[in-house]
Amino acid sequence: MIGKRPANYSLFDVGNVWPLEMNSKSFHYQLAVAAQNGLFKDDDFAALYHASNGRPSVPPSQLALMLILQTYDGVSDEQAIEHSAFDLRWAAVLGRHAGERLCAKSTLQLFRSHLILHDAFRTFLQRSIEEAKASGLIQGRALTAAIDTKPMLGHGAVQDTYNLLAQAMRQLARALARERGCSIRELLDHNDLSALSEPSIKGTVVIDWSDEAARDTFLTQLVGQARRLLTLAEGASKHVYENAQLLSQILLQDVEPKSGPGKSDPGKSDPDDPTVTIKEGTVHDRIPSATDPQQRHGRKSASKRFNGHKSSIVCDTGSGIVLSCRILAGNAGDATDALEQVEEAQRHAALPIAQVLGDCAYGGAETRSAFATASIL
Repeated sequence: MIGKRPANYSLFDVGNVWPLEMNSKSFHYQLAVAAQNGLFKDDDFAALYHASNGRPSVPPSQLALMLILQTYDGVSDEQAIEHSAFDLRWAAVLGRHAGERLCAKSTLQLFRSHLILHDAFRTFLQRSIEEAKASGLIQGRALTAAIDTKPMLGHGAVQDTYNLLAQAMRQLARALARERGCSIRELLDHNDLSALSEPSIKGTVVIDWSDEAARDTFLTQLVGQARRLLTLAEGASKHVYENAQLLSQILLQDVEPKSGPGKSDPGKSDPDDPTVTIKEGTVHDRIPSATDPQQRHGRKSASKRFNGHKSSIVCDTGSGIVLSCRILAGNAGDATDALEQVEEAQRHAALPIAQVLGDCAYGGAETRSAFATASIL
């Protein structure tokens, strides 16, 4: 059940009987003033809570402010909890007395997760734009905007083919074990797959890694185990099927028959030539992580590579206020859906955007033509 922030501040709140002088131009002071003026209301997050069941939660308006403070100060979840108790500036923003933590770390993490799942992070963006307009930061009848992307590192570990396959197999085995009501250890032992219980599959074998034939023999054994797991997953639940699809995709992208590409599907047995090897080169849209299968190999330049996603941002050049933010695949072009995002920024600002500034990544003929058709320079 949603908890509500008290309408009146406590006598002992920081800034009340505890005097605290902050620079009026500082971030913490301005956020504290905006918070007192209702930057976030608890009812803004009502969709994340049951209307009547359960104990009252920590007021979500305070959790929302805490996420902003955490991002600004660049601290971990653990540190954010400590700051909520012992940083007087944070206490002033949160409207609380010092020395008492706002919540447990798990509460903050759960709130953030619910925001992501319900796409409620848009509330933060919309409130910042409304506050900027009310403060006179966004002005004029038409805006000039800038658009660009920046790399976002993925959360999953990037692994080589051997460990990538093993991790995908563990995830499938875990899903199968859950469906069958047994432990993953029991399922692995029963199917002669005990080596998968180790965190690094390469650490379970002793081979000469400089010997190509030895590497291929080990990979062939690993692929055979993957095939057995895929057979066990046939006709299983949706969750098991999704994990089986991930394993199948990793097999197709990273493994090929020893005799050359195109002879057979690495996910199926080939009695004439069962040996497989790692594909040369990197296939388009390759999955580099089983724990974060949405991340991709990306580039911001010929020399700067990363693994993850791209954050595409549109901001008002006059105030610097972000008007729209989207997540692109790491290997997507910077100009992907650029016009659609600028039109979204116009809706958020409730003002037309007459001109958009971007680097050479947005200078393609197709992009320029689309913007010209929309009467945006």
